[in-house]
Amino acid sequence: MKAFHPRHAKRRGVSPDAVNDPVAHIKRNVPYKVSKRLVELFQEMGSTPWSSARWRKVVGEIGNRIGLLCIGDLAAAVQCLLLAQGLSPDLDREALRDLVEKDEALRNLLRFSVSDTYFRLRTKLGTAAFAAA
Repeated sequence: MKAFHPRHAKRRGVSPDAVNDPVAHIKRNVPYKVSKRLVELFQEMGSTPWSSARWRKVVGEIGNRIGLLCIGDLAAAVQCLLLAQGLSPDLDREALRDLVEKDEALRNLLRFSVSDTYFRLRTKLGTAAFAAA
């Protein structure tokens, strides 16, 4: 935001440590066309409400979905999700069922694992069950 959003870029002062300034680093290393497009998008959508909490939640969901697509094993993906949350991956069925009722990220991953989107993506990746057979 500080690097490309017009409202936030104006407020930036000169950093006393410009060499280690992450905003300056991003601005220097992003290709011109990408930088220009980001500025345009921020100008067009500058008044759109923004929730960093919602953004972090969506990024987490996408990461979980990509993980499932990459490993192709729901049990392993669930174990990774549990470990990431600091939980034991060795839950019995009853404990796992209770956790699914409480944990939105786990419910979202399970819902995705049976969705048409998941199966279409596996087909595009060449990892669909019928393609493997």
